[in-house]
Amino acid sequence: MDWITFCKEAGIAGTLTVAGIVILLLLIKWILEQFKVELTANRDERTQYLKRLEAIDSGMREHSTRAQEFQKEVFAQHKEIIEIVGRINGYKH
Repeated sequence: MDWITFCKEAGIAGTLTVAGIVILLLLIKWILEQFKVELTANRDERTQYLKRLEAIDSGMREHSTRAQEFQKEVFAQHKEIIEIVGRINGYKH
């Protein structure tokens, strides 16, 4: 059965209904393909974001460790300075 005989038998309402359904199905197919592309792009973006977040976190941890070491060194130096200043001022321990 070709399209011309189908259109003659179904009439204008049937032809428009079939055409509308075909257009609707093509539109749904296109929308689903766009969602698929968008989800793939979002997944890639999310993995890049997590990698960057992990790098920031490791940098913060490294900085925190170095800061704690520095604070210990400063504390030890200040302790020595207090002892030296105490001896200069005549305090005996």
